[in-house]
Amino acid sequence: MDINLENLLKTNKIRIDGGIQLEGEVSVDGSKNAVLPMIAAACLTKEGQTTLENVPAISDVDAMIGIMDEIGVKYQRDGTTLRIEGNGIAAGYVSNLFAPKLRQSIVFLGALVTSLGEAKIALPGGDKIGGNRPIDFHIQALKALGVEVKQTDGFVHAKAKRLPLKGGHIIFPNPSIGATVTAVLAAVLADGETIIENTPIEPEILGFLNMLKRMGAKIQGDGTSTIIINGVRELKGVTAQTIPDRIEAGTLLIALGLTGGTGTIKGVIPIHHEKLLTLCRNIGMKISFYNQNCLRLEKSDRLLPFQTITGPFPDIPSDLQPLITSLATKCKGISMITDVVYNDRFNHVSELKKLGAEVHIDGRSIQVLGGKTLKANTLYGKDLRATTSLICAALNAQGTSFIHGMEHVHRGHGGLLEKLQKLGAQVSYI
Repeated sequence: MDINLENLLKTNKIRIDGGIQLEGEVSVDGSKNAVLPMIAAACLTKEGQTTLENVPAISDVDAMIGIMDEIGVKYQRDGTTLRIEGNGIAAGYVSNLFAPKLRQSIVFLGALVTSLGEAKIALPGGDKIGGNRPIDFHIQALKALGVEVKQTDGFVHAKAKRLPLKGGHIIFPNPSIGATVTAVLAAVLADGETIIENTPIEPEILGFLNMLKRMGAKIQGDGTSTIIINGVRELKGVTAQTIPDRIEAGTLLIALGLTGGTGTIKGVIPIHHEKLLTLCRNIGMKISFYNQNCLRLEKSDRLLPFQTITGPFPDIPSDLQPLITSLATKCKGISMITDVVYNDRFNHVSELKKLGAEVHIDGRSIQVLGGKTLKANTLYGKDLRATTSLICAALNAQGTSFIHGMEHVHRGHGGLLEKLQKLGAQVSYI
């Protein structure tokens, strides 16, 4: 398997000497949440090679590559370029070696069953946030297309009543990125029309749908909450660019803002960040753009408290909620952050308190009394975004902090610490 050896050599603990104003220029990697569905889509082709560019060097991509090995899809990986051969899917079994390493492994269920008529996949993993993260919506989507699905002994078994699958009508109770990807992958090769309602409009979904259309899929309604798909017999390979990771861009922006820093972040698409940029400007961060996608932040002397909501696009992403909580510790006064996606995404709260932050949970909201000087401590990250929020907070704390849980960060960031080092942060692996 062509894995990222650098991630394997890194330890899961880092040291941060805080209290340093960051300054410099960095670039954003390709999006984790965009590239994973694109990899699954490329496996459907039986003609031509699919080339994915700007692929981040993260462990979630390593796990997807491991799954491609198991299902017999050939590929070549060269730095940030991943070439996937159009040889089709040979096997419908995904073991518990790779599937539990990431949440998005479950989307292969749609690709496998629409290609082979039968699939068996180990239950997905990923971050433990917001309570249980069931796969009910994925199962509902496949059943609407004539697939029998059951769960036994840690695996999901799917069997089609016929091939090609028969188009159907899917209505999600709530917008779900993962379930939408599963439904689309199953429907693009199905017979007839499939209507999928209450779908998300995140940029990552739109990039995924645009790639499929270029591959020959007949898709209408992308950019709206209703997607209409008319199945085709086959898809062909294309070259596709992965969009910049808007969560990494937000993470770097918050790190600069927390330390009172000055810097440039390249690879920021403004329309992907409108609500976040409005919030940051309203609290006193001096942000401008040049060359379309280069964000410039000037030093801010004082940040104001705020109230905000994180949720589905175009709102501020829920993935940034822990980061915004850390940002609020810098804002003198009472701030309130409400997460409408997850009802208990609070793994970071107890750890921020160790730094001396006044943070309280109120239902689905977090209240922060900001402006206090944070003091270094030993912290434990329990998921990807919680760990990056602790890194950002520690950068603004006085003294030396030690943070455990970098294995979570490697899932979504290929070189976050190296970028912080480039900005002048005193941070290193232990």
